[in-house]
Amino acid sequence: MYIDTSSCRFPNTPMYFTSISSDAGHYLLVGVNAIYEPTKNGFIIRVHSTSNESADTLMAWSAQYKWNVYWFGFST
Repeated sequence: MYIDTSSCRFPNTPMYFTSISSDAGHYLLVGVNAIYEPTKNGFIIRVHSTSNESADTLMAWSAQYKWNVYWFGFST
């Protein structure tokens, strides 16, 4: 999942931090805190389930259980 941070107008690539919250099921996820390809304009997270659910199942759960990605970036 690509997280677009361009509206923050970071002057350089910040340190990003992430978490996911929801009504249920988010505790089955791994990879939430792993940041890939960070730039000043965004980054990627790759989320998987501990029970090896398919991508289609994870997408359905994300809507059903209202998963939300929270993030912040810190730039000096």
